[in-house]
Amino acid sequence: MIEENPSIFGRIKKNRGEFPLDRLMSFCASKVRSHNKQANIALAILHPSKAKYVKENYFTKLRSITVATPSFQRLRWGDGFSAIEFIGNSMRKRAAWYSWRAMRLRKELGFAAKSFAGWLIVLSMIYSPWAMGCVAPWAIDGLVALTILAGCAWLFGCFAERRTPRIGKLVLGCVIFLLGQGWWMVLNAHGSYDPISGRILRTDSLWNAGPGAVDGPVCGAMMWQITGVLSALLVSCDMACDQKWRQRFAWTMALTGSSIALYGLLQRGGLAPNLTSSESAEGAFASYGYWGDAGSYLNLIIPWLFVFSLTATSGKSVRTWIARAGLLLAIAGTFVNLSRATMVIAIAMLLGLGLWAWRRYGKSKSLGDGAMRYQIVGALALTSFVVIWAGRDVVWKRWAQFPGALTPDNPRLLMLKVSVPMARDAGFFGEGPGSFKLLLPTTPYMLPELYPRWKVTVYRPDEAVNGYEYVDNDFLQFVIEWGSIGALVWALLIVGALVKGIRIWHRLSTEHERLLYVAAFSAIAGILAHALVDAPLQIASLQLYTAIDIAILYRFLPQMRYLHNNLSMRDFRTRL
Repeated sequence: MIEENPSIFGRIKKNRGEFPLDRLMSFCASKVRSHNKQANIALAILHPSKAKYVKENYFTKLRSITVATPSFQRLRWGDGFSAIEFIGNSMRKRAAWYSWRAMRLRKELGFAAKSFAGWLIVLSMIYSPWAMGCVAPWAIDGLVALTILAGCAWLFGCFAERRTPRIGKLVLGCVIFLLGQGWWMVLNAHGSYDPISGRILRTDSLWNAGPGAVDGPVCGAMMWQITGVLSALLVSCDMACDQKWRQRFAWTMALTGSSIALYGLLQRGGLAPNLTSSESAEGAFASYGYWGDAGSYLNLIIPWLFVFSLTATSGKSVRTWIARAGLLLAIAGTFVNLSRATMVIAIAMLLGLGLWAWRRYGKSKSLGDGAMRYQIVGALALTSFVVIWAGRDVVWKRWAQFPGALTPDNPRLLMLKVSVPMARDAGFFGEGPGSFKLLLPTTPYMLPELYPRWKVTVYRPDEAVNGYEYVDNDFLQFVIEWGSIGALVWALLIVGALVKGIRIWHRLSTEHERLLYVAAFSAIAGILAHALVDAPLQIASLQLYTAIDIAILYRFLPQMRYLHNNLSMRDFRTRL
């Protein structure tokens, strides 16, 4: 005989989310019934925040009670379940009751801590682009504080729930290696940077023959930034297993990016003040002082706005039109922005996403039929008007300069000639995170013809890094600062997300999951393309958004699996 509380089971079934609780309950009930037909057994599936257990007086009526609590990872018997079974006198029942109450309190405390960590990541995603793109030291410090606090809260939540984090071995291994290498390079620094002379003075270290950074404090500041971004990556990998948090992360990126695009357009139209202290007012866009950083940010959010604009169900019509309006603003922002690479990548991205959507949904009635064509024509007309109004002659003047840049003395080509030998001399572990700006003024590979075309300045630790202190090729800069081994691990972490996304494409259960996958994949591919001619992966806000996209790709598949009918009741019973 099975005694159930219908209201509890109905509430659990209503809030089951991704978990197949209806089939899980029927399976457990059948196993309990076949195991002991004589015992009165109450079975409840617990959720840390939404489900309640049966009333306390059940404990005085039932001879055998089994409580099962599913965790948020794969259903491995003995790992995915925590179960209590007690039969006997009232003392043993009371002890089991207190044990269950402690378990439930621990689960709820862990759930609250992880939710707090997730909301801190959401706050970081809103803060980072509006805090001047997190380029200034004060803005980076704020972002590091938010992300590291989120990581600490998340670790506490996992410890309280006594649950292994849902992070893949590849991600965890890469993060541990990068943190270990970076902080060792800082602790074993071989030199000290003198900002007055701009030279690096040789000093003793813990291991003089081992790898070390060229300067401890400067490289340590960059390592705090990297630690915060990797902490956000770990938290997002775990939280993104839940569909609610995937939606929150994605919509936060989309809405925040739309607000940045809107303010940038108003600023270019003369209706909003300049927020940055950039020397060139034409180069600033919204809160970003450099057009390349702003363009990379817009290219990160365009895929999310695109996939959200495809939804045309009646229940989400408001969200759909918000996404479509944001998409128009982002597209107009990319064409008003002065970055030519941003425009080219945005056009390629929109053509690729549009072709994919047309081939996959062109004949789908749920996406609008003929009305969609009129909406596209109207959107293109409106976007063209906004571009002409806000861009005026600046954008056309920028493209008119492009033929003159196709010369052998192009500053980016000269910088490549300087940085390639530096990357060759970096060795296996590099010169330390953030060390390129210290090495550039005194490198023996400096070319005299670079000086009139590039602002080679001495770095000041208390000032924000300007765009001339980067390689303008993130791949080469990673090799110089992290060495061949460190750069390989970074590539494994980023490219591994793309490879995994391709592998799991046919295993995704719903079309909505495929749309999110396409957005994350396109955003990462776009910023990698931009990293060939600029330095977007050195900016803290762009690093954070890229980490969120990587996390969504790495932990995209639902983690719950249906139970096999050949499992016995003995497997179901485990001790706390």
